[in-house]
Amino acid sequence: MSPEPVYLNKAHATVSEEVLSEAERVRLALIAEGLETPMVENGLSAEQKYDNIRRLMTQVMETLGLDLNDDSLTETPQDRKSTR
Repeated sequence: MSPEPVYLNKAHATVSEEVLSEAERVRLALIAEGLETPMVENGLSAEQKYDNIRRLMTQVMETLGLDLNDDSLTETPQDRKSTR
C-alpha cells in the first residue's frame, strides 16, 4: 500500500492523476533498484505525521538552544494547516 500523500500547499493538491501515477511508477522503479528507501504503513494519518514531526522539530531546535522567536526561525516549524 502506498503512503498517503502529504500536500505542502494547495498547488500540490492540483497535480493531475496522470502525473501522480507516473510519479508512483518512478518511485517503485527506484525502490526496485535499491535507490529509494521504501516506506511501510505505520498507522498514522498524514495529519498525525505532520503534527508529530512539527512537535519533534520544535523539541530539536529547543534542545539545540535556538531562539524560536528570532526572525530567521519564527516560522520554523510553521503551522501550515491552513495551506495544506
